[in-house]
Amino acid sequence: SGVSFEGKTVLITGCGRDSIGAELLKGLLRGGAVVYATTSRASNTSSYFQAIYDNHGAKGSALVAVPFNGGSVHDI
Repeated sequence: SGVSFEGKTVLITGCGRDSIGAELLKGLLRGGAVVYATTSRASNTSSYFQAIYDNHGAKGSALVAVPFNGGSVHDI
């Protein structure tokens, strides 16, 4: 029972520690969504995202951390 995001793919930005986006990320994973999360600090955040997935990932969910710097013309 509850909300299902099964079959949904989501792009989320701004999901750093203790942010509203991080709570949204957790809910999407619990609901079974495939989530692409951007981060400007890919090397420093892999354990952070792994812990979120380990604690909140559900059947059918997936989390992909994508390095992205919104101030970079190359990344955009």
